[in-house]
Amino acid sequence: MMTKTARNNSPTDKDSEKAYFLWLCGKVGVNEGKANSDRRELLWDLHQKEFIFSVPNDDNRYFDGLDLRTKFCSENEEKRYQIIKGSCTVLEMMIALCNRIDYSISDGKTKSTTDKWFWELITNLGLETYSDRDPHADGFRELNDIKLNRLLNRS
Repeated sequence: MMTKTARNNSPTDKDSEKAYFLWLCGKVGVNEGKANSDRRELLWDLHQKEFIFSVPNDDNRYFDGLDLRTKFCSENEEKRYQIIKGSCTVLEMMIALCNRIDYSISDGKTKSTTDKWFWELITNLGLETYSDRDPHADGFRELNDIKLNRLLNRS
């Protein structure tokens, strides 16, 4: 149940952030009871990591990621979510990049394949073995952090 502020009867920042994260999960096919639903912890870790760009034109990916926040609010206008503040996360950047790949490859008439491209990138980064159900998840977090730092610190 959402918490409402007394002033304007809109969801709190925390409610907006949770709904936004679940919306992002849905963009890559991670929903309760669906395939890949055991990947939410991986997505959470990606969403906690700030996307830092050092390669020319990666600033475009950064701002594409931030644009997802506006899209979320416009798709959920009736709920009056607050726009999420802060830096672009790795999860946002990756979803935005996959949206761009999908747009570039598709003819605009086919179903979105953003989720397909996202999991392809996860595989390319070597993060495909990470799972919420994996008993070694804590060890994987450290390894995943190393892999993500390699991505973020490339030049």
